[in-house]
Amino acid sequence: MGTRGDFFRIRLKGPDASPDLVPVSQLAEVMKSVDGMLRSLIASRHPGVSEDAVVVGLVKVTRRSVGLAFSSNFEEAAGAAAVEISRAVKKRDLSPLPVTTAAKLCDVISFAEKRGWETHLTARAAGKLMTATIFPDTKFKVTTPTVILGETTLYGEIERAGGTTPIVSLRLSNDDRISCQVTRELACEFGQRLYRFVGVVGSARWSSPEFKLEAFTPYRITEYEDTPPSQAVSELAAVLRPYWTGTEDVLGEVKRLRQGEDVK
Repeated sequence: MGTRGDFFRIRLKGPDASPDLVPVSQLAEVMKSVDGMLRSLIASRHPGVSEDAVVVGLVKVTRRSVGLAFSSNFEEAAGAAAVEISRAVKKRDLSPLPVTTAAKLCDVISFAEKRGWETHLTARAAGKLMTATIFPDTKFKVTTPTVILGETTLYGEIERAGGTTPIVSLRLSNDDRISCQVTRELACEFGQRLYRFVGVVGSARWSSPEFKLEAFTPYRITEYEDTPPSQAVSELAAVLRPYWTGTEDVLGEVKRLRQGEDVK
């Protein structure tokens, strides 16, 4: 594909399609959409990889059309993601892509469509190329996502807390990673529990049918404290001991309770 290290190229062709004729702010939005669709797909297909860890860099801009070439620090995963996107475009079916990925891709398509431009994709992975072309009148099959909103409690280890714009990063109990913007006050609370396993209450947004967590806004840290099983059992025994004082056969009484019988 010409430039060493690039795994994905987007070329926009049409009237006045040249980097020097497109406002920088609009070109930046296109690159931001490409960045979002690739990072979201990589994170979706590789649960152990956080979106924040993925870097999608611009390595080349070509004239005579708006040509953008991209590289990544996760080249193999990024190449596979670019191929998956290009394959979906070629089949005219974006339904297999995660909601966020499809939405960001549609932003790029819409940008070109409004100007009457064609969008040419070229992806490279494992030494093979996948190409796809989108014309201004191209129609796609897209599954309209159902958004689920609600309050929930997430449990995980705090891996980061702070920054000029306060960001908190959590590695959840299922090994997924999420990053959330918080207030400075809440960032300080998270910072005091850095690298500890905590419970966090907040509002969440999930996409359907994947039921994937799309966004989370923390409210507060719960009183939950991660303790060894032996300590937890000892503390539970201390709480329950007064209720069983004077009972000779505790196990027998528990068994009767489980069977729905009255305790003597």
